[in-house]
Amino acid sequence: MRWLIFLIWMSHVTTLWAISTVPSLMDCDDMIFVDGFVSESWPSNGSGGPVNTGFRSIYINSQLGNRTFYYHIPSSYQSGHAMPIMFLFHGAGGAGTAPAGAKYSRDMWLNESQASGFIIVAQVATGSQGGWIQSNMVPILIKILDDMEARYNIEKRRIYAWGYSAGGNVLHELALYNAGEFAGYAISGADLSHAISGGVYPSTASRKLPVVLSVGQSDPRYPSVVNDYNLFQQHGWQAGYNVWFDVYSGGHHYFPSEPAAVWDKLCISTHID
Repeated sequence: MRWLIFLIWMSHVTTLWAISTVPSLMDCDDMIFVDGFVSESWPSNGSGGPVNTGFRSIYINSQLGNRTFYYHIPSSYQSGHAMPIMFLFHGAGGAGTAPAGAKYSRDMWLNESQASGFIIVAQVATGSQGGWIQSNMVPILIKILDDMEARYNIEKRRIYAWGYSAGGNVLHELALYNAGEFAGYAISGADLSHAISGGVYPSTASRKLPVVLSVGQSDPRYPSVVNDYNLFQQHGWQAGYNVWFDVYSGGHHYFPSEPAAVWDKLCISTHID
């Protein structure tokens, strides 16, 4: 009995020690499930950025020039405490709609960002119809991440992403191909077809990173998202542990409750879990 009590006590101490290795994880509700032996903090130690809601234009390269992104830094941000970051990839709404799509995505996530303490960044797509061009979205994303990590103290173990419709299509490929870079990701109203067409499958990912699949019950993509959910499980993901399927009443749109539902599932994950 004494030995059992000792083991329980050691487990509790280990959990407390593990939690302390990534201070930002203390903001998550279900900390007891975090395996901190592989979750050491990796702060970017950036400084100088203001705590506000706005947009920013940065230089990418000679071909792409300057590109704009929308962001929100919650009021709880402190430069001495590395904070997680969530990248948002909007849907394709037609010619000239990409900036509004990025801003709308940021605004939809703003309340959850403020309440739960994570930074949000919405990249603006470059396609002529408001969608994503795979060849340049990644160079822009890398520059945005470099800029944010230099200006703010980002917890690089906790980089997340959410994508809707066309943004979700490209995010599936981006996240699975770069599974070692993301803590987890979420898809709304999109499926794996784009990723699979590029030769990227759940089975080719370097790790089983957490993924949340959300879709409206009357969305035309509903059947394919159901298939995706099953495919993830066939390749080793576990329902309710590192893959989730959220169904909403309605069609092809996202829902006000989605940010909170996504964050509740992804919050405790790190990019090496």
